[in-house]
Amino acid sequence: MSDSQDLGPPDPKSGERWNRFNVLGHTAEMLAFWPGQIRRALDTGTKMGREPGSAARLEGIESGRRLGEEALRERIAIATDGVLTLLADLRPEDLDREIDSYGQGPITARHALEYYLVGHLESHLAQLEQLP
Repeated sequence: MSDSQDLGPPDPKSGERWNRFNVLGHTAEMLAFWPGQIRRALDTGTKMGREPGSAARLEGIESGRRLGEEALRERIAIATDGVLTLLADLRPEDLDREIDSYGQGPITARHALEYYLVGHLESHLAQLEQLP
């Protein structure tokens, strides 16, 4: 495992460089955030995602060092339970329902799950693998 201070390569889009704690902090935050956003959008029709200028993402990224690995792993486990609850609660017809998002405009719930949860998690796992 890499030293927690080692920074990975820059993100192609943002140029951000993260260490292990940054990745774990953001993973804990995003796994807790997106299921609630998807559920709320399906239940109420409210636009999902981060409103422009939201600081929550950065707070999650920076929380890693402060919280430590054990607390981050616990938060990730709890958030994963929330993801599993959302998946268990969804009906097959919910997957093709259209919801509106700040980042991508109108999308299906299926796309939101794939993009904001599955694909997002996969990209952060790859990020951890790339750390020195």
